[in-house]
Amino acid sequence: MSQGQPPVNLALNKSVIVSSQTSASGWAAANATNGDTSPSADSATLGWASQADTSTDATEWIEVDLGSAHPINEVDLYPRNDSDVPGGCFPKDFTVSVSADGNA
Repeated sequence: MSQGQPPVNLALNKSVIVSSQTSASGWAAANATNGDTSPSADSATLGWASQADTSTDATEWIEVDLGSAHPINEVDLYPRNDSDVPGGCFPKDFTVSVSADGNA
C-alpha cells in the first residue's frame, strides 16, 4: 500500500465459515464481512456473534476466504454495539492464522 492511500478491506463481502453463530436476528456469519462497523440497533445486518459461551476455555473461530494470496498488514475487529450486549462476545485473546489452501 502506498503512503496516503486508505487501507483496502480485503474481506469485504467475502464468504465466511464460523464455529457457531447466535440465532438472534441480524448476527449471521455473512454479516462479519459486510463492511458495516457501526450498524444501528434496527439494522438487519448487525455483524457476526458466536453462540454465548461463558466457559473460561471457550473457543470460537471465523474463516474468511480472500480468494487469493494478499499481504495482510492489520486485522480490525469491532465489538458489538447493540443495547442488549454492548461489547459482548468480543475476544479476550485471538490468533490470526493464514493458509494458502484453508487446511494449514
